[in-house]
Amino acid sequence: MPIARAHSGLVSNRPPKARRFTLALIACIASLAWPAQASGAPEQASASPRTDRFIVRYLGDGGIGGGAVTVATARERTAAIGVAFARNVSYVREMSGGAHVIMLPERIPIEQAEEFALRARANAVALGIESIEPDRILRAYFTPTDPQFGNQWHLQTASSGNASASLPGAWDVTTGDPDLVVAIIDTGVRKDHPDLAGRFLDGYDFVTDPSAGNDGNGRDPDPSDPGDWVTSAENATPGSPYFGCGAADSSWHGTHVAGIVGASGNNGLGVAGVNWKSKLLPVRVLGKCGGYTSDVVDAVRWAAGLSVPSVPLNRTPARVLNMSLGGPGTCGGPLESAVRDVTAAGSIVVVAAGNSNQNASGETPANCPGVIAVGATDHTGNRAFYSNYGSRVTISAPGGNTRDFGQAKGILSTLNAGRPPRAVHLTPTTRARAWPHRWSPGSYRSCSRPIPG
Repeated sequence: MPIARAHSGLVSNRPPKARRFTLALIACIASLAWPAQASGAPEQASASPRTDRFIVRYLGDGGIGGGAVTVATARERTAAIGVAFARNVSYVREMSGGAHVIMLPERIPIEQAEEFALRARANAVALGIESIEPDRILRAYFTPTDPQFGNQWHLQTASSGNASASLPGAWDVTTGDPDLVVAIIDTGVRKDHPDLAGRFLDGYDFVTDPSAGNDGNGRDPDPSDPGDWVTSAENATPGSPYFGCGAADSSWHGTHVAGIVGASGNNGLGVAGVNWKSKLLPVRVLGKCGGYTSDVVDAVRWAAGLSVPSVPLNRTPARVLNMSLGGPGTCGGPLESAVRDVTAAGSIVVVAAGNSNQNASGETPANCPGVIAVGATDHTGNRAFYSNYGSRVTISAPGGNTRDFGQAKGILSTLNAGRPPRAVHLTPTTRARAWPHRWSPGSYRSCSRPIPG
C-alpha cells in the first residue's frame, strides 16, 4: 500500500467501482468494530432481557405459505390468542414481509416470552398461526488537515505496535464514491454536526414506541436523535419499561458511528471518517433501552428500497446497510427473511459481531445467514477483550481498548456533548427550555469512546 502523502496528491480520476465499494465496506467495518457505550459506563442491568411484543405470521387463506391475512383478520386472531391464554393481548401493527406485531400489557423476562410463544406454536392450527416469536429488544453495541486526525490511531498507516487500518494509502486511491449510499441503522443522528454537514440524506425514524423514541411521537420522517438517556429511577423501578436497562447518559451512538463511516476529511475540522464522499442514510431504530426487532426488520427493508406498510418508499436505496447493534438469541424468521430480501435486491448487510466476549453464534443479527459480521481488534492487532468470536465472524477491524491502554486507544469520532441529567426525566416541554443551554451546535465534539469492561 502506498506511503501516506499530501492530499494534493490524491488521484482525481474516478477509481474502478469495485474499489469505491470496497472503501464503503471498510467504512462500515470500522464503525462496527467499536463497542458502543455511553459517555459514562452504565449502571449494571438489574434484570434479564425483557419484551412485551411478539412477531406473528398468521395463516393465510392458502395455508402455510399462503397469502397474508388482512389487518382485520389479524386483529381477530390476536384477540383469540388473548382469550386462549386469558391474557390481555393487543394488536399493534402490520409489518413488512406479511408479519404482524402483537403486545402484552407489560414487559416480561425473555424466558417467559419464549414459553408464551412455544405454547402458542403448540396450538398454531387452532389459533391460525403460521409462526410466532418474541420481538426481542436489541441494543447499540457500544493524513488530513483535520486537527484531531493524529489521535485517530485506528486510521493511521500500520506500523510495529500499531495494527491500524492504513487508510492514508487507501485515500490515495479514493476518498469515496458520491453516488454510493450507506445506511446507518442506529439511534438516529445529529444532522447539524459540523463534521457531517451535507452528508446526510433524508432518512426515516422507525421507532414505533413514543416513550422509547423520546421524541413525543412514533414513526416519522425525522431520524434525528433526541437522546436515549435512562435515569436511575427508570432503571430501578419494577414495572418501568426501562427496568434493568442500566442508567446512563445519552449515547449519541448513531452520530458516533456516522462519523466513523463518513466524517468529512481534509476540511480542517474535528476528525476524519473513512469515506469522505458517499451519502449517509440515517435510519432510526433504537431509542431508550434499545429497540424492537420488528422495527429493525422494517428498517432493513426500507433502507434497501423495499416496501414497508404505511411508510413512503425510500427513493435513495442504500447499497450498504450498517447495523452496530444486536442482542442475545437466534436470528428469527422475520429478520432472516428481511436480510435475504435485501441481499437479493443487491444490498449488503454489515453487522457487529457483538461485545459479549462469547461465540457470535449466540448473538443476533451477527448469526443471521448472509450478513458480514465484524469483530474488533485492539491496537496490537489481537482480539479486543470484549469482542465476540467464532465461525460467524467474517472479518475483524480496529475497535480499540480504553480499559487497558488509555483513552488514546479508543475510537475517536463525532459526538454531541449534550448530557441531560440522569436524575430528571425531562418532558418535551421542559426539554425545550432546558436543552439549549446544554445542547447546541457549539457543544459538538469528537470523543474517544470508553469500552465496556
